[in-house]
Formats: sequence, C-alpha cells, structure tokens
Amino acid sequence: MSERATFYTDAHIHYEVVRQLRAKGVDVLRCQDVKMDNAKDHEHLSYATEQGRIMITCDRDFNDLHYLWIAEGREHAGIIYCQEPDLCTISIILGNVLLIWEEPEGKEQLRNTLWRVQK
Repeated sequence: MSERATFYTDAHIHYEVVRQLRAKGVDVLRCQDVKMDNAKDHEHLSYATEQGRIMITCDRDFNDLHYLWIAEGREHAGIIYCQEPDLCTISIILGNVLLIWEEPEGKEQLRNTLWRVQK
C-alpha cells in the first residue's frame, strides 16, 4: 500500500482548514508551525519539497512557480492551488485535499502537478 499524502500550507490558508484536516487524521503542517510565516514563495515550495509534502495555497504566484520549476527540471511533491477567491472557502479546500489524501496513489499522482481546486 502506498504512503498517504502529507501537506504543507502557506499563510494564505485559514487555520480552520488545518484544524479540520488534522481532526480527520491528515498530516498537515502550517508555515507558522515551522516558523516560516514570512518566507518567500520559493522558500515555501522548497521546504514542502524537502519534506515530501504537497503545498496548499491560494497564492497565485505558485501557478508561475510551478511552471518555472518544471521548465528548470526541478521536482516538487505537488501544489494544490485555489485559483479563484470563491474557491478558497474552507469546505471546498477540505474537499479537494481529502480527495487526494483518501486516494491510495494520491501522493504519487500529484508529484510535479499543479492541482487547481474545483467545486
């Protein structure tokens, strides 16, 4: 059986998302947990990658960062990106993250992928 996906959020993700994910047993770190509140976007993605964690963000810069990393031949564990403000609600983010977490191959399927949050 594959290892479950683990996650990392930047400061754009509401704490309630993390709280509810943790209540369901999901391994998720907030940037605040590791004292990276003021880190730059590339630092967040580097940290998440080093830890093998899928990045969760509503920051549009991660869209460009994903394509830049791919063009440079760099790999990351995956990015869950809420591209529209109305898709950054707690329930929609939870639904998307849980969909990936519950999928046995979710961790591998998201590697080097930009997952755009959907309703």
